[in-house]
Amino acid sequence: MKTKNLLLFLVVALTTPLAKAQSVSDVFDPKTPISWLGWDFSRAKFVGIKESFGDVKSLMSSWNDLMSTERAKFNIPTMLGKKTVDYKFDVTKMHNAALDVNTMFSEKPTDKLQRSDIEAIAHSYDYQKNTGIGLMFNIESFNKQEKDSKMKSEATVWVTFVNMSTGDVLVTERMTDFAKGFGVRNYWAGAITAIMKRVQDDEFKKWKKKYK
Repeated sequence: MKTKNLLLFLVVALTTPLAKAQSVSDVFDPKTPISWLGWDFSRAKFVGIKESFGDVKSLMSSWNDLMSTERAKFNIPTMLGKKTVDYKFDVTKMHNAALDVNTMFSEKPTDKLQRSDIEAIAHSYDYQKNTGIGLMFNIESFNKQEKDSKMKSEATVWVTFVNMSTGDVLVTERMTDFAKGFGVRNYWAGAITAIMKRVQDDEFKKWKKKYK
């Protein structure tokens, strides 16, 4: 009986580290693998004339597909200085598919999201038994106010690293940049490209110092 208990203890001891909460430092360790989860639209708002955004339900899936099919352009490993990035964007695609897009439209800017909102979103997810650190872009807003021709369209995104075993947010940072490109899909993807470039060039290094 004691032998069985000892074996059980050893099995638990050996497997527990895989399920342990990842530390913030792991986010910035080049050797720690990251899973790319995609764009999350749980609390997203499309600000402006509704018709200018097109078929949002279809676009939510299309944007995630774009990040997969054009990996050279949307280069997550290069952005993070990581050796390994796994693509698990089905996690967000399934979650987004269940959202009611009719609640996402607004004619004027809405309140900014807070870290607590991002934490609530992260805990609401089914990570499909994936473990380790996941990265998602939580879309706060795509703001296209047609009435003001001087205002450039802006995308606001939270770049979020989450422990998929617990749903706990390790790092999340709010970023905003201008949309650009032809067609609705590429127009807003252009803003994400700009944000990713800033993360790669400067922001990721700043976050590493901030979270030390």
